[in-house]
Amino acid sequence: MNTTYAGTFSYFAPECGKYCDMTVKVEANDRYEAREMLWLELEKHPERYFFDQPAKDIRLCGVTWQGSRLDMQDYFDAMAESCKTEINRLNNVDIPNERRRTPPNEEQMTEKKTGLSSEWDQLHLVDCIARDLYQAHGIVPPSIHTELYYAQKMADDLYRQKEYDLASELDNRMWNAAKWGDEKRLIQDLFRERYMYFKGDYHGMEKHFSRDGCFPIRTETEYAPEQAQAYARGMEMGGMS
Repeated sequence: MNTTYAGTFSYFAPECGKYCDMTVKVEANDRYEAREMLWLELEKHPERYFFDQPAKDIRLCGVTWQGSRLDMQDYFDAMAESCKTEINRLNNVDIPNERRRTPPNEEQMTEKKTGLSSEWDQLHLVDCIARDLYQAHGIVPPSIHTELYYAQKMADDLYRQKEYDLASELDNRMWNAAKWGDEKRLIQDLFRERYMYFKGDYHGMEKHFSRDGCFPIRTETEYAPEQAQAYARGMEMGGMS
């Protein structure tokens, strides 16, 4: 049965000079299918979400849904993804907007950073409760369950590129992290910093986070209403010929 998934996108609106966020919803079988469907929905119908305003620096902050109490992994994962989505939204929208404010409002900035810290604390609490109640039943850390899925795709891509040592190291970290080992933090760092530190070197993983990467969270494509309108007019004229 399909579930409703909500994608929170952030973007920069040049005309008003600030970062904004919006929500796109789709029906999908799971969160992984939903991520791709959310991008496709936005790309197919940008005018529904950006209206007549140009947009750049478009990013997907996260995918959220109503977790099922009949599936504790799904239930805790949904709570974790809600925290991570808000963390990304704060980092992509609220905090950058405060930094752009002239003169700066230190009280507002402190409030945003306090909210950010609160979400991280909540995410940690979700993991702690899941571990204490369900680790013995095989639950995977909710804070990285989604990341483990996409990390496997990254490892597979590294194997195809013959980066065997790096791929094997990522595989080992995933296995340990899924068992609540210390590598859980390394998986979180990979998705936050977008690089892997291995054998004394920093290995950039940025390409995996682009629109055509394993874990699409950003696109270099900018939305321009004029282009969309011109395209629509061209389609209409083509249909009339």
